[in-house]
Amino acid sequence: IGFDGATHKTNFGPDFRGESFFTVFAIFFPAATGILAGANISGDLKNPQKAIPKGTLIAIVISSILYIAMAWTIGSVMIRDANGNTTLLTNDHFNMGLNLISNCSLAAKGCEFGLINTFRNMEVVSGQKYIITAGIFSATLSSALASLVGAPKVFQAVTKDQLFPYIHFFAKGSGRSGTEPHRGYVLTFVIAIGFILIAELNAIAPIISNFFLMSYALINFACFNASLSKSPGWRPAFKYYNMWMALFGSALCLAVMFIINWWTALITFVIVVMLYKYIDFKKPKVNWGSSGQALTYTTALRY
Repeated sequence: IGFDGATHKTNFGPDFRGESFFTVFAIFFPAATGILAGANISGDLKNPQKAIPKGTLIAIVISSILYIAMAWTIGSVMIRDANGNTTLLTNDHFNMGLNLISNCSLAAKGCEFGLINTFRNMEVVSGQKYIITAGIFSATLSSALASLVGAPKVFQAVTKDQLFPYIHFFAKGSGRSGTEPHRGYVLTFVIAIGFILIAELNAIAPIISNFFLMSYALINFACFNASLSKSPGWRPAFKYYNMWMALFGSALCLAVMFIINWWTALITFVIVVMLYKYIDFKKPKVNWGSSGQALTYTTALRY
């Protein structure tokens, strides 16, 4: 209908139908999970200490501006429900036509168009729908490749430390540098195909959100615990780092997990606890210490 202040005002507030804020959040959240892309490939960066914080914050700012601008733009040019009969809109009786076109009882199949009823709104408001399709493919491939490259490297590091049995097979590197985790790439590809075969985005997204939130919770808690134990090897250089903010972030991630879906969050939490207890019981011989050992060390020096 073109830019309209009244339409923007109407769409500005929430109108959940069969959903809630957190179920919608679970579906949207994977769009913001690229925050660890830089950290996952830290070994390939020339100066990761400076590049990761700078790149991450710039990416968050740009992405947030684009997401908000896109939501505001489309919310200003489309109504929530539309029966598709555009002949009802005339310049002489625009407001009356707007009320008629949003009346779902005037169409045999009800309202098949509008913000609520179709996923192809961007194609409708764009100058050329094929550009939107190309953009969707580009964004999807970009996110997929970031995870495909980053996750195997992290997994390879875990397998090299031999923290868990039966996975050392994936520690072997290959390629020109001899360190590329090609076996991990294949495993990641197989797992990705398995999720694709579910063929239901609204079912996949909450599962992905759940595991990402647990990862962020553990990262934040690890930072807090390392600060609390005053580990000699923990020297964060980020100017605005605060251990209590890290603890708050960890608690917030866990809370959102249980709000989104309590039983998947509980299963994830139990799995993480079991993995931790296994490592704690086996006490693998690695060249890095735990925060518990750091606390013991600093306490011994103090007293």
